[in-house]
Amino acid sequence: MIEQPRAPVKPWRFSATAAEIATDCMYAFSQKYELGIPEIPSRALHIGRLLATTVERYQTHCFELGVASDVTEIEVIARKVYAEQGQGVPLDVLDEVLKVGRWYVESYVLDLERLAGVEMWLPPTGADPLFFAGREVVGKVDQLSFEDEGRLAIVTDQKSNWSVWSEDDAREKLQARLYPLLVMHSFPDVEEVEVVFQFIRWGIERRVRVSRAEAYIQKENFEALSQLMQRPGPRPATPGARCSFCGYVSRCPVFKSARENGVFVMPTDHIEAGKVLETLLVLEAAIAQRRAVLRDFTNAHGAVAVNGVKAGYEKTATPRVLTKQFRELAPGIGLDPDEWLTVPATDLRKLLKKKPSLEAITYEETGTKFDTRRGEAEEVTA
Repeated sequence: MIEQPRAPVKPWRFSATAAEIATDCMYAFSQKYELGIPEIPSRALHIGRLLATTVERYQTHCFELGVASDVTEIEVIARKVYAEQGQGVPLDVLDEVLKVGRWYVESYVLDLERLAGVEMWLPPTGADPLFFAGREVVGKVDQLSFEDEGRLAIVTDQKSNWSVWSEDDAREKLQARLYPLLVMHSFPDVEEVEVVFQFIRWGIERRVRVSRAEAYIQKENFEALSQLMQRPGPRPATPGARCSFCGYVSRCPVFKSARENGVFVMPTDHIEAGKVLETLLVLEAAIAQRRAVLRDFTNAHGAVAVNGVKAGYEKTATPRVLTKQFRELAPGIGLDPDEWLTVPATDLRKLLKKKPSLEAITYEETGTKFDTRRGEAEEVTA
């Protein structure tokens, strides 16, 4: 059997994003940066991209006008970004972007006195390039400020993450180690760099201060990583935390192997069990992507049925009791109100059958949810 040659490698530049992906999974790195294969974005990735573009344009708008904030403009920009880049993305994604965008403008303003620029590429035009192992290094910072007569640079990086990093995690992030090198290379008078991660969903910041000596200790590590990223040979998939938002799950060799090979290892030790977990991570991520696509379709076009299985949005009705009235009524019918105020809906329904007097203070909370139900769809004949 003749081995098929790898697709030609595209030219790429070393950046924090590329290095992070390569560190997590060389297969995903190769797909995105070496082969240029488009990702299949998850809902989280869609939101992240639309929100990042919205905040980027908003900051540029404020900086160019010389105003610290413009709260009315964020919604205008968000809707325009959605119209340009939201093809195939459900409207509830726009709602999420609008919500987070409002939080952002209410929590942060531009510090115009110290601010040198927004959405800046480093090194800036005209500066000498920086290389790691022969690969050009670039980085884009959301905001760059200076104080202490230019000896301290402040890099602000906005994050739309659902969780906030710890102080230790923030210090270990690639951006916290790469941005100081880029700033100090671009601006030789800078002695210290403070990287500020703003978690705009939460209004929380994490700060990492790096001296010139500390920054250049990292240079050797980045040189080694750049060499590893350029090394010839296979690009193995490494299932892990990235799988949950990876845009290459459906192309992943672990996913393909799980589909094509009907046999999996019954683990006898932790190493074999770890292999099963790796497969499970990729399969769960692939299922989540497909479920999200089906959820969006059925939300717009109605339920889908196939061979006795129905998927789509269903109306829900959950019984609730009026809290104040329940506290007054409960002792008289032999119930401890503190025990019953928070119970599963199924238990509350059972209680209503035993205690009919509760019906007077009970109401139905209605809603919809996406679900897959078996045995409730019309059978489809082949």
